[in-house]
Amino acid sequence: MRAHHHQLILGLLLTACGVPAPVHVPMQPEEGRPALEQLLGVTVVPETQQRLWLKQDYGVVDAQGQGVLHDVGFYDDLVSLDAERIAFIRENDGFVFRIADHQLLNRFCYLPGGPALQPDLSQRSYVVGFDRAAQQLYVQPQTFKAGVRTGRALLGVFAVDRADPLEWQVLPDPEMQAGGIAVESRERIWLAWKSTLYLYDANAQRVSKTFSLDVGSDITGLALDGDKLLVLDAEKLWSVPLAAMR
Repeated sequence: MRAHHHQLILGLLLTACGVPAPVHVPMQPEEGRPALEQLLGVTVVPETQQRLWLKQDYGVVDAQGQGVLHDVGFYDDLVSLDAERIAFIRENDGFVFRIADHQLLNRFCYLPGGPALQPDLSQRSYVVGFDRAAQQLYVQPQTFKAGVRTGRALLGVFAVDRADPLEWQVLPDPEMQAGGIAVESRERIWLAWKSTLYLYDANAQRVSKTFSLDVGSDITGLALDGDKLLVLDAEKLWSVPLAAMR
């Protein structure tokens, strides 16, 4: 009864924000999560289907927990661009590296106005996603002034080889701070906030669908893996068939 009551309240709040009420969708447990703590994100290399993980205070590891790219960096999320490149996100900045030799290929600043802006102003995105067809990166930051959230939730779009943003959009829920993102296309951008999935259409600039998930804690990562969506929380890895959310 308590869970149902919680979902009812969440549905009413989302509807009030102009967002569709969430529909419950079942998940399946996934094998292959490394036996490590403090996993902040997961991504899938498109050419090989290899899963890579971001481990706090280390960098990138594979499914066996072996190091792939050691870079402490204080990153919050990662996304594979292809078999050779990977992108990371942290406060105010994103980075694109070549995996083989750790060469920095691009650094993009998602702080509006650039680094020269007020010193007490910062932005934090816990997610970075990639549209492979368009070769564009997506972030979802909140703005903070002296550590206090201010302004609206934003969605930023970047080219993989440019430092400046291509576009900013204001999301319908001003408090959203996504813990996971996965981009099928510009019309199908998955954002995970707490235990809810939001399907965002950047062309229409609206949330078209929402789905509630029975995760044990807040979602900390999303990744596309063939015909399913991988969902990472603090304890487990799950999957949801994309066909179940069409």
